[in-house]
Amino acid sequence: MEFVNQFHPALRYTWEISNEQISFLDIMITIDGNHLCTSVHYKSTDSHSYLTYTSSHPKSCKNSIPFSQLLRLRRLCSSEADFSKQSLDMIQFFKSCGYLDNVNSAALQRVHTITREESLRTEERADNHQCPPLVLTYHPATVAVSNVIMRNWKIISDHPTTTDIFKEQPIVSYRRDKNVKDHLVRSSLPQTDEETVANHGTVTCKRRRCNTCRHLRSNNSVAGPRGVYHIKKTFSCISTHVIHCISCKRHPTCLYIEEIERRLADRFTEHRHDILQFCVTSPDQFRSTSLPVTTPWMMLK
Repeated sequence: MEFVNQFHPALRYTWEISNEQISFLDIMITIDGNHLCTSVHYKSTDSHSYLTYTSSHPKSCKNSIPFSQLLRLRRLCSSEADFSKQSLDMIQFFKSCGYLDNVNSAALQRVHTITREESLRTEERADNHQCPPLVLTYHPATVAVSNVIMRNWKIISDHPTTTDIFKEQPIVSYRRDKNVKDHLVRSSLPQTDEETVANHGTVTCKRRRCNTCRHLRSNNSVAGPRGVYHIKKTFSCISTHVIHCISCKRHPTCLYIEEIERRLADRFTEHRHDILQFCVTSPDQFRSTSLPVTTPWMMLK
C-alpha cells in the first residue's frame, strides 16, 4: 500500500483488516457467533445531502425518496432491532432536509409492512411501453396539464376525430428544468475569439477520391456585392443544409449562391456535369440557363 500511494499525490489508498467486522460499499458485515450480520455503513465523507423538500420537483418524486431509503435499510439490516435504530437515524436526516413529519411517518409505516425476505425478492414490473409518454419540462404550473388530460380523457378517446390518434391514455412524465448549476457551470471551456475564428470555414473531408475538396477555399469569410460575410461554423463537402457560393477566376465579380439540403459534394457533382454538358463559357449563358459560370472553380461555404 505504501508503494501504490507513491504513484500520485492526489491518490490515497487505504486498507482495513479486522477479525470482527469489515465494510464493503454501503454494507457493514459483522461476525456474530457462527453467523454473519449485516447493517448499513456510512463513509466518513457522507454528508447525507438528500434532495431538499423545497426543491422544484414533482411532489410524488420527493415523497418517494424517504420510502426508497428506508427500503434500502430494510434490505441491508439483518436484525429488526438494528433496522429500527437505523431507520430513526434516517428519519432525522430527512427532517434536516425539510421533509414533513407525515411524509416520513407514512414512508416508515409502509416499510414496516414489508418483511426483509419480501424486500430482497425481485419483482417483475408490468410492461407499459404501449402507452405513449407525454414528456413535459417540470414546473409547478405544468401539473395542471396532467389533471386536465385525466379529467377530459373520455372526451378525447370517444371523439371520432381523435379516437384513432390517441388509442391509449398517455403517461405524463417530466424532464428536469435547468437549475442554477446548469447556468453557471460549463462542461467545456469556451473558445477564445482567436481560436473560434481560426476554426471557422471550410475544411477537407479527407476522402481519397473526392472531386470537390480540391475546389474549396479554406477562407472564413466571403466577399459579396453587399459586403463581407463571416462564416461562423466549420463545414466540409459532406455537410448538409448549407449555403454555398461559387466564384470564377475568369469572371471574379460573378457569384453563384445557393441554399441546399443535400450534401455539398452531391450538388457540386451536378454542377460539374451541367458544365460539361452545356459548355457554359460566359456570364450571359449563366443567366439564361441558371448554371454556374465555368471552370476552374473555387468554392466557398
